Amino acid sequence: MQEKKTKSLMAALQKIFEDQVERERFLWQQERTSLLQKTEKTEASYAAQLHANDKLAADLKEVEQQLENNRIQYKEDEAQLLKEQSWTLTLLQEKGRLQQSLQEKEDEWKETQSSLNARHEGLESQVTRKEKRSNFFKKLLPCIYSSTLKE
Repeated sequence: MQEKKTKSLMAALQKIFEDQVERERFLWQQERTSLLQKTEKTEASYAAQLHANDKLAADLKEVEQQLENNRIQYKEDEAQLLKEQSWTLTLLQEKGRLQQSLQEKEDEWKETQSSLNARHEGLESQVTRKEKRSNFFKKLLPCIYSSTLKE
């Protein structure tokens, strides 16, 4: 009977042990499944992060290239602006010189016109005096003029 009890106790202990092993195996299996899922999620997240990093690196490279292109365009525009400013300054200087030359020519023309007007007035005055003198002589010596006119 003792042996039966011992066997029964051993069978019960064996059953408890097997149940406990089965429970631990089940818990270990659940933890393993959970860890595998976390690993898969982590790997997927890592792959997504790598993809995002690659995209960011490509975007950064594109932005850097655009920045370089903009810098080059800025330098070209700046050089063009400096040329245009230089050209504008040259044109303004030339305009000033031409205006000064024009003013000098206008002053010279006014002076010449004034001189010619004075000479014209002098000549008109001489002509008028000669006509008056001629008229005076015609009145003074009518017979001389009439005979010379006939010839």
